[in-house]
Amino acid sequence: MGGRRYALAGREGIVVTPWQVGCLVSGIVVFEGILLALVLRSMCSSTFGVLARRHPAGPVSPDAARRDFQSISFGMSNFGLCVHLAADDSGLHLRPAMILRWCGARDVTVPWTHVAILPHTRSRRWISCRISGLRARIPAWCIEAVG
Repeated sequence: MGGRRYALAGREGIVVTPWQVGCLVSGIVVFEGILLALVLRSMCSSTFGVLARRHPAGPVSPDAARRDFQSISFGMSNFGLCVHLAADDSGLHLRPAMILRWCGARDVTVPWTHVAILPHTRSRRWISCRISGLRARIPAWCIEAVG
């Protein structure tokens, strides 16, 4: 017997081998990975899925202001450093990073007519707005880039 004796629930003499500990840790890691994938998929379908159905991706003009790995949030869903953004005269272009695309998020082009800036919510870095009915927080440079 290569295991150690531990007291579990007041009982003496329970032997836990390294193999059993490895199986337990592996099971926990797999469970957490599945849970994380389900949560990410749910977040993507409730935000990017809704926007993609309303506003499919359109072409980005060559003179668009672009920044990669930006943070954006929709309601309680925060996509920190997971979205590539471009802003031009036609609208706001959102391209999810690879991990979000694995979870079902698709590219979106939101026309500026569907972006409503909320009053008293502007800071130097962030602007709170409604994008097609979803409350969002986007970087301020997106609005400043198109004037």
